[in-house]
Amino acid sequence: MSAATGYDAFVSYSHAADNRLAPALQRALHQLARPAERRSALRVFRDGTSLAASPDLWGTIEAALARSRYFVLLASPEAARSPWVLREVEFWQQHRERDTFLIVLTDGRIAWDHARGDFDWQRTTALPSRLRGWFAREPLWVDLSWARTETQLSLRHTGFRNDVGTIAAAVHGVPKDELDSEDVRQQLRRTRVRRGVVAALALLTVAAVVGGITAWVQRDKALDEARVARARQLAAIAVSDIDSRLDLAQLYAVAAYRMNPDAQTSSALFQTVTASPHLVRVVPLGVRTTALAGAPGARVVAIGTATGELLRWDLGTGTTTRVRLGDTAIAEVATNLDGSRIAASDGSRVFLWNGAPDVPPTSLEVRRPDSGQQGRYLAVSPSGDTVAAVAGPAFDHARLVVLDGATGRERRGADVPASWAAIGLADDTTLNAVDTGIEATLTRVDLPSMRITPGGVPLTVPGDAHACCGYSADASFTAWAKLGATHVVPGNPADPYSGGDEFYPVSTPIAEPDRFAVSPDGASVAAAGGGALYAARFDGNSPVPPRHLVGTGNVDAVAFVGGGRELVSAGGTSLHHWDLAQVSRAVAGPPVDATSAPESGDRPLVAVSADGKHLAASGTGTENLVVTDSTAPRPTREQVAKPLDAGLPVWSADGTRLLLLAPDTAGAGAFERTAAGFTRVWAEPNRGTPVAARTSPDGQRVAVVGDRGDVEVRAFADGAVLSTAPGGTDAGDGPPLAAAISADLARVVTVRSDGTAWLTETATGRQHRLPGGPAVAVAYADAHLLVARPDHGLEVRDVDGQQVLRTLPADAGYTPVLAAIPGGGLVARLTSAGVVRLWRVDTGDFVGSVTVPDSRTDLNTALVATPDGRELVTVTGNGSITRWRLDPAAWVHAACAGAGRDLTPEEWTGAVGGTAPEDLACER
Repeated sequence: MSAATGYDAFVSYSHAADNRLAPALQRALHQLARPAERRSALRVFRDGTSLAASPDLWGTIEAALARSRYFVLLASPEAARSPWVLREVEFWQQHRERDTFLIVLTDGRIAWDHARGDFDWQRTTALPSRLRGWFAREPLWVDLSWARTETQLSLRHTGFRNDVGTIAAAVHGVPKDELDSEDVRQQLRRTRVRRGVVAALALLTVAAVVGGITAWVQRDKALDEARVARARQLAAIAVSDIDSRLDLAQLYAVAAYRMNPDAQTSSALFQTVTASPHLVRVVPLGVRTTALAGAPGARVVAIGTATGELLRWDLGTGTTTRVRLGDTAIAEVATNLDGSRIAASDGSRVFLWNGAPDVPPTSLEVRRPDSGQQGRYLAVSPSGDTVAAVAGPAFDHARLVVLDGATGRERRGADVPASWAAIGLADDTTLNAVDTGIEATLTRVDLPSMRITPGGVPLTVPGDAHACCGYSADASFTAWAKLGATHVVPGNPADPYSGGDEFYPVSTPIAEPDRFAVSPDGASVAAAGGGALYAARFDGNSPVPPRHLVGTGNVDAVAFVGGGRELVSAGGTSLHHWDLAQVSRAVAGPPVDATSAPESGDRPLVAVSADGKHLAASGTGTENLVVTDSTAPRPTREQVAKPLDAGLPVWSADGTRLLLLAPDTAGAGAFERTAAGFTRVWAEPNRGTPVAARTSPDGQRVAVVGDRGDVEVRAFADGAVLSTAPGGTDAGDGPPLAAAISADLARVVTVRSDGTAWLTETATGRQHRLPGGPAVAVAYADAHLLVARPDHGLEVRDVDGQQVLRTLPADAGYTPVLAAIPGGGLVARLTSAGVVRLWRVDTGDFVGSVTVPDSRTDLNTALVATPDGRELVTVTGNGSITRWRLDPAAWVHAACAGAGRDLTPEEWTGAVGGTAPEDLACER
């Protein structure tokens, strides 16, 4: 079928269930029996790749359905409940024949009752009930449920190829064996074409061959240069879109890296993944959101759209249910404590809904007054049994209407002051109302008697507050803005977060916010305006610096969900889910508590096992040893008692043995951790106190640097000294400022207390001073030596340190803490602000940065890379141990998961022109 006539197949599926399987099936249908001269064997519509950006989402899908020959349903319990799948099935039932409806089981169960000539609906869980009685005979269906656990799905997989062949044969309208034969024939044809080209070239003259080869090389070079240029163009666009469209920026970065994985594209990928640490994911709705409400006690969001739809989104399960209320934009939504009762208003009616897709909402004629300001005129009690609404043609003729949350029956009503700006239900008998009259107050209404508390509780609003307002779920906290600060005003003067004041500010750099959100406890606030969104939490003593939530663009609505940790914002046609406690999407698992910081201010002593799975962090004191294990689904942490206050941790090459290297005063060189505690394994003491050590790749030796600069190479098993070299530093001069040991233990570089850097050859004991001025830090990066200078410059030298190959930018603010990433060509440097910045050793290009949790300067952060170079570990004394992913494959996964969708051909063409690649799927 040609592009002009439409699609051969329309794939209908639940994104929550089959967002990985659907793209794999689409690719396989494109490839099976593909003629050499065509890009795909079949044209398949799947909304992830075929759907153009359009405000009329259903209209676009409906047009695709009308232009498709076959309907392929990926059947699962989630699909059976999906409102979008139900609409697509309904359209096909109304406009197409049953024989063009194909079923692919991906989860759940399908059972056919031959006696009744229908599905057995007692046992069938994967099909929507709309198919009840529609088929006169058992339709074609293929069981692909086994494929959900497979990681590599392609036509090379025999089982997958067999099942795809069954589906493709039906769409092609040919027997399956003929389709298989055709696929083989096309492969042979392509092979013959390639061989024919080779044979023809062999018959040409030498000059023609040379000319042809030259042209071919030039052509390939031109194509390669065009590919690289296009990838870098995409990468540049990705970085420029970070602040305004982070979802699109991530998709462009993924496409750029896949096209040409070089330094520039990988840097763009890393920057888009780390740009907004608190972003969990972007959810494309395809329509603008006009109202948001978060459940105060559950991870549930109520969403109202510009097209009159009401949605319930469960953040925990990722499922979304929706119901259409009409064609008018939703003006306001509210929800009870757990999100099981949702109220919505479109201005003329109030709707009550329990969130179930098959239960229609209750509709009530309750007109929302036109106040001319942002207000809260709809509330649901925590139990959901009571709903309150302010109703009336205008606010100076308004009434408070109290409704039964289950039936919608009006219980009672009363006139309300024109100065009411918001309402909230504390419980089923108490209503809070924010009155912004001459004196701002929090008024309380006893609902059984409809008696209003005289006077109310005064709200001490910041003088000349010019922007208002945001409210907590029960309206007991109100947010105002003044001069770049957002003030949260409690309705209770004795509120514990007020710190003795009647309001407290949270600094935000937005001069005039136009959207606010306040958490249920009043301690967290979000403010948006001018295309920026900030969130902050008051810790009870002083405001915490706000967090810039990057990548939203203009914010239409914002709401806290389930407390003060999670936030949902709406902008354009997408939702953004934020977790304010999330460190970054670049972390490998949640952080764990670190060891206590030494009183002297030294950093924790850290060692990572050769396989990167185990870490030991040691601080001063016999209790300050933490051992972590990252092999579990969640990293585990164990606090271990040490046999001595000090002790430098060192792992064996296989990660099964942990030694603590002791100072010479301990009477032993090393203690090994065992099930019973620590056992002495090295009889001969070390020279001084060990400050650096490294195990050889074969696990037989370990190099040890003492606090007087002495260098020893010992046998790992028993500590026998194999070679030694004096440090050349008297004890009174102080310990080395830094030390670096090469991977093969052949070279050790120490920075003495006077700043001079010395290299020791461990095999011979020969030492020589490195050229250049004072140094503050050193590290070995594969075949390079890195030397940091007091002016913050970082020199990249040859392995012997004699020749400077390049100097990385000397930005101010760097600490002496750095770590080389083995095999990755990267170096990580820590700034005084607690930010780790990554640079490329070979080019000096900046890659990106991450902020260390608890990164105050008094927490003494240590950096160490895993030996395979796939992770960087940050350890803060009295803080946390965090593992950061440095694997671009992990960045791709994080970017795709964060974007929440696939790049469309139109977005590709709009960015770089030309024809978009056939496969733009972003694996999530």
